[in-house]
Amino acid sequence: MGELPEVRTGARTPERWFARLSGPRGVVLEERGRACSEWERRSRWHHGCEFATCGVAMWLNEKLQLPIEVDNIVAIAAANPGQVREYRRADPASRKRKQSGSLPIQCYLQIETLANAKEESPTRFFARSLLAFSMLQSVRAVDALRTVEDGDEFDTDHVISGYSYFSKDGNPMTTFAPAMGFLGDLTWWPVHRKAVQDAGRVFPKWNQPYGSGGRVTEARITPPQRYVMPKTHLTASIKACMMQPPLCMSAAEFSALGITSHSEHGSPSDMLTTLGTQSPFGSFLREDVREIGHWLRLGCLEDNLEQGTAGAQGRRRGAGAGRQATGTFANTAAECAASYCEGDGREGRRTAQLRVRKRWIKAVRKALDQDARPWVDLPPGRGSYDILRTDFP
Repeated sequence: MGELPEVRTGARTPERWFARLSGPRGVVLEERGRACSEWERRSRWHHGCEFATCGVAMWLNEKLQLPIEVDNIVAIAAANPGQVREYRRADPASRKRKQSGSLPIQCYLQIETLANAKEESPTRFFARSLLAFSMLQSVRAVDALRTVEDGDEFDTDHVISGYSYFSKDGNPMTTFAPAMGFLGDLTWWPVHRKAVQDAGRVFPKWNQPYGSGGRVTEARITPPQRYVMPKTHLTASIKACMMQPPLCMSAAEFSALGITSHSEHGSPSDMLTTLGTQSPFGSFLREDVREIGHWLRLGCLEDNLEQGTAGAQGRRRGAGAGRQATGTFANTAAECAASYCEGDGREGRRTAQLRVRKRWIKAVRKALDQDARPWVDLPPGRGSYDILRTDFP
């Protein structure tokens, strides 16, 4: 059949692949028909063109020996989610599922310290936005890029409210947090709220010299641009802020902790679970853990928490209520109950969010007060969670 063509990313259908093949017309048409049939079968089985494309690519590589790179975890997982489990079981130690690490308590205190700086700078602006719209609200930093400041209906000076038009479950989300930090009240919040409104962005892009890698700590002292900060700049800036005094975290330490732009979402839930129900700093039930992580907003049941991420994939592709990517079913009644306590004209979600976040912040404050040492001297990394534990030394 002659030299096989190199398959490009943009070639999404068998017709495009086989249109570039040279050779006997009958052979090409026969193989093209087989590939199209396989394409249609896999398209009906999987959701979306990405799954179908990858499935056919694997078939073409296996049957026709096309030079398509499919022997990797990404291709296997996309073509058949069940195959990734088999792939990991073959070598559980090195192929285990990676996840973001929780933020140490020092990271919260570091960002709060940078946010409390007296001198105006891009770093201070970034730290204030990261603390207010991501870390205190259990919102992934990447989702905070899509967030706009949404003035609280009752108390704009003491309540931080944001509206993200696209969240982890694929739906819009309004978030609330008290203007409180582990080191004290955020007296700068009204000023920063005005600065965000003037900039038009929660995380604006800054004018930076060549070679800065997007790190906000190296941005020029100029007004922010009218663009959203790129995700690469966001992640680089989070790392750069952790490496600033007084924390001075090294690049190796940051990498070992597994901190990503997702860590801001799960860390408060991890802290509440560490505190538990018997802590002298405050009693936190499973309902509190789910509320602070926004799981109750989704109406997810206790035994179906994984649907949040996988179910979101189905929602993003337009799937209705019913079987989602994990093969589970949506709890329509629970989601309906959750929807009746949030949104315009409803108070339940705002009250619940402010209540659990105030209790979380006060509990960590009490733990820090009892420990009594300077926060920079806390046990390194997530060893700082030891101050939240009271059941063992």
